[in-house]
This record gives sequence, structure tokens and C-alpha cells, in this order.
Amino acid sequence: MILRRLAQNLKEQNWTAIAIEFVLLVLGVFLGIQVANWNAERGDRHRGELFTQKLITDMRVEHWRYRFLLEYYRDVHGAAERALGALDGSAGGWGLAGTGVSCIPIQARLAESRHV
Repeated sequence: MILRRLAQNLKEQNWTAIAIEFVLLVLGVFLGIQVANWNAERGDRHRGELFTQKLITDMRVEHWRYRFLLEYYRDVHGAAERALGALDGSAGGWGLAGTGVSCIPIQARLAESRHV
């Protein structure tokens, strides 16, 4: 509609109306682009907030998981130390010292069995 009036004013050489309509047209396009940019920015900000919340939740889960694994491996390490002490005979008579049972680590035993 504005373009039709602009074309008609050009034919009639109505320069004042042409200038006003041209300014209105440029302002309309500018405002339309600006509104689209504002909406896109608002959407980006919303997606960023959602991503941040998901990231915080994931980090809390990972924190809990690593604490759980740390405690688990501390327990495993303690049990391994107690088992090693028992095998070496330093656990108060529970060991295999003096029984003729070898305490060679498992990997060394596997390597021996492959060469036999």
C-alpha cells in the first residue's frame, strides 16, 4: 500500500509526500528488524538460562558421583591393604607366611603361566 502511494506520488512528482512516505517506509523496516532482533535476543537469553540450569544440575550429579566413587575406592583400597597385610602375615596371624603359599602378584603369575 505504501509502495503504491509512493509510485503514484513519483508519477505526480509530489516530492514532499515522497519524502514522508520514504521516511515512513525506512522507519517501518528498521523497527521491524529491531523487533525481530529483540525477540531473537530474548530467546537466546532464555535458552542460555535453561542451559545454565541444566549445567548446574549436571554438575551437582557429577559432584555426587565423584564423591561416591572416591568413597568407594577408598573402601576398596582399605580392603586391598587388609588383604595384602593378611597375605604377608602382618595381620596378626591371619597371613600365609610359613605355609609355603606364594604371594606373587596375579600379573606375575599370569606371565609365568604363559611361558610354561
